Amino acid sequence: MTNEWGYLPNAHYIDCILSSLRSKPKMWDEIYMADEELWDSPRFHDAWDTAAVMISDSARHQTWVEASYCMSPTQRSSGIARWGGSMLARGAILALIAYDDAAQYLEWDAEKLKTMSILTESPTQFLMLPAVRALNRQLVHG
Repeated sequence: MTNEWGYLPNAHYIDCILSSLRSKPKMWDEIYMADEELWDSPRFHDAWDTAAVMISDSARHQTWVEASYCMSPTQRSSGIARWGGSMLARGAILALIAYDDAAQYLEWDAEKLKTMSILTESPTQFLMLPAVRALNRQLVHG
């Protein structure tokens, strides 16, 4: 796939998350709703801010903007795009752009990743947790 992020080590995983979000937006919203307090916590916003600083150079920031616009127009224009499942997907994409090693967490068990993100206070692990939950759910439920 030719896109703005094709040069990144995690380009394939960004594509996977975007594909998942496009094909299963309700699933992402369910993940958000199931743990809404966690995603609305200062911890999530701090992780987001930390990753955003990592992509402050223009090329990576532009990549994140372009990836965000690959969501469907409905997701971009609705309130859900800002605070629901789309926000969680954007957080994972942000981590995949900011941290070259972020994709490794997609192989982890979601509960192990949640525990480790709490113990280590890793912004990467915390931002990747919703993607792990979504992709695991898709594997199990199709």
